[in-house]
Amino acid sequence: MNPSGRIDRAYSVIMGRVQNEREILGAQAYTQQVNVAASSAGIPIDDAELVAWQSFCRVLLSSNEFFYVE
Repeated sequence: MNPSGRIDRAYSVIMGRVQNEREILGAQAYTQQVNVAASSAGIPIDDAELVAWQSFCRVLLSSNEFFYVE
């Protein structure tokens, strides 16, 4: 699955909604930064990508929107 598809899926499953353009750009930047940091720490490339997506999902799960219903 491509990064856009992963972002769509994460927002759909975790948040129960479609993400907006700002959230897409933020998610792409975040996962790329975590991927680079993990790779720099010596984590193999495939594992670094997995670490980045796991971290992104944890961010969504720890958001106020996930915890509180408006």
